[in-house]
Amino acid sequence: MTWAGFEAAIAHYFIDWMAVLRLVGMMSAIGFVLEQLKPVGRRLPVRPMLFNIVYVAFALLVLVTLVPWLAGFSNAILLRWGGWLHISFPDGWLGSVLAVAVFLLIYDFFYYWWHRAQHASPWLWAVHELHHGERHINVTTSARHHWLEEPMRLFVVLLPMSLLFRLDGPSVGLVFTVAMFWGYFIHLNLKLSLGLLTGAFGGPQYHRIHHSIEFQHHNRNFAALFPIWDWVFGTQYLPTAEEWPDTGITERPQPNSWPHALFGPFTAWAQAIRLRLTRRAV
Repeated sequence: MTWAGFEAAIAHYFIDWMAVLRLVGMMSAIGFVLEQLKPVGRRLPVRPMLFNIVYVAFALLVLVTLVPWLAGFSNAILLRWGGWLHISFPDGWLGSVLAVAVFLLIYDFFYYWWHRAQHASPWLWAVHELHHGERHINVTTSARHHWLEEPMRLFVVLLPMSLLFRLDGPSVGLVFTVAMFWGYFIHLNLKLSLGLLTGAFGGPQYHRIHHSIEFQHHNRNFAALFPIWDWVFGTQYLPTAEEWPDTGITERPQPNSWPHALFGPFTAWAQAIRLRLTRRAV
């Protein structure tokens, strides 16, 4: 590659990163304004939110670096084995809407089981713990995931569902926008109940139960978009009108620190391996 080509590649890389970062910033700003309308509890501390924002910028930088390589690998697999079940939709806007809805429903099914596994396995929880370590759930919590989580999700959610299903019609841009918007929406520190629709669509109150420190809420409400999966598999908890619990981790709360945010899973895995080796040696 020539120097000019290298400069062009770097420019394209940062344009992509800045584009995603602008979208994340816009979502966060809108969410912050909404949270001021009717927040849950007292005003949230600013410092943890600033930590989340800075960390997310870093995590996105890692993500836009890894995803093209991972996507290329997964696409090679899909070209050979993908799309066992072909689902087509009619032309026009109605077909596009149906395609997006079906895609998100299938995605949420795979995400449900991945999310449930993250809470059941100590090895996967080591990665997911950063997200739940937020003591005051808010709009910035949505993207507060360890930088390993999205690449892992590509292989355990998107790749398996793409191997099974081939959906004609869904707009990638629309799917990405809806999924991102919904992620920020359900993490809002906003006293908003969806009422009778709570059992049909995930919302801030429904997902707050998942982040709750209350015992009765433990391992409940894993679905992100469609609570039907929680209902089908027995993990649903429908909150009462005034049920807005505190959130976070009680057994081992973690401070907002860069070492933990960057290397927490590796530290936890090393400790677990050392413990197993010690037990075998005894």
